[in-house]
Amino acid sequence: SAIVALSCFIITAVLYITGLFTFFENKTYDRRMIFASKYKRASDEIYFIIVDQQSIDWAKENYGWAWPWPREAYGKMIDFITAGNANSIAFDIIYTEPSVYGQQDDEALALAQQNSGIVVQALNVLVDYEKGIAKEQPPIPQIKNSAAMLGAVVSAKDNDGIIRRGRLNYESGGLLYPTLGTAPIYMQGREEELEGLPKLKDGTVLLRFQKDIDEYHPYSAYDIFHSYDIYTGKVEPEEDEYYLEPDEFEDTYVFVSYYAPGLYDICSTPVSQVFPGVGVHITTLDNFLTNSFMRKVPEPLVYIWIFMLAMLGSLFVTFASTRNSQRMTVVFMSSGFIIGLAFAIGLPYFLFAKGIWLLLVAPFVSFFFSFLISVALSLTVEGKQKRFIKSAFSQCLSKDVVNQIMNDPSSFTLGGKNYQMTAIFTDIQKFSSFSELL
Repeated sequence: SAIVALSCFIITAVLYITGLFTFFENKTYDRRMIFASKYKRASDEIYFIIVDQQSIDWAKENYGWAWPWPREAYGKMIDFITAGNANSIAFDIIYTEPSVYGQQDDEALALAQQNSGIVVQALNVLVDYEKGIAKEQPPIPQIKNSAAMLGAVVSAKDNDGIIRRGRLNYESGGLLYPTLGTAPIYMQGREEELEGLPKLKDGTVLLRFQKDIDEYHPYSAYDIFHSYDIYTGKVEPEEDEYYLEPDEFEDTYVFVSYYAPGLYDICSTPVSQVFPGVGVHITTLDNFLTNSFMRKVPEPLVYIWIFMLAMLGSLFVTFASTRNSQRMTVVFMSSGFIIGLAFAIGLPYFLFAKGIWLLLVAPFVSFFFSFLISVALSLTVEGKQKRFIKSAFSQCLSKDVVNQIMNDPSSFTLGGKNYQMTAIFTDIQKFSSFSELL
């Protein structure tokens, strides 16, 4: 058992180090993330304002705004949210070109930002993952200089193009920029708290996603504009009409992003192939506020887990092989295999729901091959034993008795067995006379 377990452990460990299991482990990681998302509650401090198709149509009808909107529209958002004493307003919108409505429009947004003091604007980063080259695209000077902070819009994709990790900052030209998700933390002077997060070797963190971006209190831009008009007295609310008050955003972290078809960037995450890009930054901030970043089990414990399952697989077979009947051997082997699978698959799923990533594929392979090889060896040894029994006893026992011994070795014990039987003694007529003559 020990030799089989050790051999399977070494082979599995080598294959794990070479990265053979990475693709399959990532796929099980994604399935577990979908499973675990049911047990993750979104932070109540994060609000999400979306520029959707309803808002675009409403603004064209009521304000006469064609698309793209004038930037003073976002200035209204900033004024309304700032009046409610929000912690930050992060824009996942790129302002790398001057407004088509003229310089005055850019200055209107810049003034709103300057008066607010809590606006984070996006530093767009174009990354060529194959060449490892990044190019920064900052906002135009008016918007860049009036913003409280710039947040880098950059992600950390795995080799299969899926975003499972998040960046905490981005370094360029000797300057360190927070990402859009961590900029509100830097703004509050809490960046030292980022040092204690469960980081991977490359400095990224494993994100724990919600099942849907709509978990973060989404408001349509229409809700903000209409409520702003009521708040400033431009329109009177209708009877029993629902509208927002600025204090709805008190002590909250607000993200603003496009959400109309064809406008927002789409990325692949473990929970969705069409996840909004801003959702990655929201998830980063959410995980920080709720202390829910995924934690990977340290490598030494991973190897111990792989060896334990390899040992478990071989021991199950060894224990089952010592049973006295063939039927009990099969029962114990089947039970052992099911128990092993429960450990190899069930425990990683259970821990994942608790925010701990324990490898699944490599330990499962280690257990499966250890069990399989042990069964093969057991059958080989058992076959030799049966051939020996049949050869040894077929010379002096009935064939039926030999088969009974092989099927149930426990029936062949010293001391014999007691039976109620009838003995019949017979003779053949004149047999003695014939025998004497011969």
